[in-house]
Amino acid sequence: MAEPSYNKLIAGYDGSDHAADGLALAELLSEVTGAELLVVAIVPHEFPYAPGTPEREQVLRSHAEDMLVDAVPESDRVHTGVVAARSAAQGLHDLAESEQADVVVVGSSHRGPVGRVLAGSVAERLLHGAPCPVAVAPAGYRERSDIGLRVVACAFDGSDEARLAVQHAEYVARRAGADLRLLAVHEPELIFGIDQIPGGYDRVELRRLERRGLMRELEAAAAAIGPGIEVRHDLLEGSAVEALAAAAGDGVDLVTVGSRAYGPVRRVLLGGVSSGLVRSSPAPVLVVPRGGD
Repeated sequence: MAEPSYNKLIAGYDGSDHAADGLALAELLSEVTGAELLVVAIVPHEFPYAPGTPEREQVLRSHAEDMLVDAVPESDRVHTGVVAARSAAQGLHDLAESEQADVVVVGSSHRGPVGRVLAGSVAERLLHGAPCPVAVAPAGYRERSDIGLRVVACAFDGSDEARLAVQHAEYVARRAGADLRLLAVHEPELIFGIDQIPGGYDRVELRRLERRGLMRELEAAAAAIGPGIEVRHDLLEGSAVEALAAAAGDGVDLVTVGSRAYGPVRRVLLGGVSSGLVRSSPAPVLVVPRGGD
């Protein structure tokens, strides 16, 4: 499996506060990885055309170009563009494919609480089919993005999807000079389905064995990280989403998580944990799609 390499990032921008949060995260990721950043405004593309539609689209495009000039200073690494599409999510999705983007960055819903990720309609639709990782910034992130990336965390459960997410977390952490924190969650109530444990089995012993096995996998994943980076691993207890969200609020600057195992290859597809985190994490969340063979 090829190691991650971020060469091009795409950020959606519409002039709103939550889009500014996403832009702040995109600029930070571009800075630490050296990736090219393309900041894009999406204008409606109506089809079939009604009278006056081409002129209306051109006016919107002109306004969007002016908005981008005011919000995003261009440089050798940062560029802007305007794309016409049936929806913002479709425009970002199609652009990510055509540009072979490595990450798409968006802001949270404007309805979300300040300091928490809450994916809006654009983020939700991207997270259910994007061809590359999707990063979602929490509300108000633009006001604290200057903190940078000091600690990058990754949710780990031993699956192939989690191992790929670890690779992305390590990649970003190394380039940011950040510490790496691997987080696994032991959920005792989910082991085998408590109501389905055959008679004669010791539930306490089963939970102990499951916890010990998960810890071994977590320790092995941490030990596999190469030198030159500070690695910490923690086995948490309780509900996975609640435990990971609480950990994300403890000095974590970015959380990576894998997609669910039965989604399309190389597409982001939210599972229970990833969808929960993009609704509750106080830190930005990077959702990584399934890898190829």
